[in-house]
Amino acid sequence: PAFPHCPAGHSALQSVSIMQVTSSVHRTDLQISFFIPPYGDPMDRAVEKVVWDIKNGLVSVKGAEADYGIIISNAESLTVDMAATETLRARRRAVAAN
Repeated sequence: PAFPHCPAGHSALQSVSIMQVTSSVHRTDLQISFFIPPYGDPMDRAVEKVVWDIKNGLVSVKGAEADYGIIISNAESLTVDMAATETLRARRRAVAAN
């Protein structure tokens, strides 16, 4: 089904996998997992949101560079090199445009 917060052509529920799991006490649980693919250009994701993702373990420092074009100059303090980030993102946008 389509939802207003999803971009056109996407549905909130892209795939559902259902698995029956039996525990050691013979209780049966139903596990449902949802996968909603990301949308939008990762190069447009706000730097502070990616830094938040790193702090909360959702993205690694290497993943921030590889996936979002964000250069972390100090992994301990999560300092972003904005000049290098803007250069890398511009380069990736130029490659994607060609």
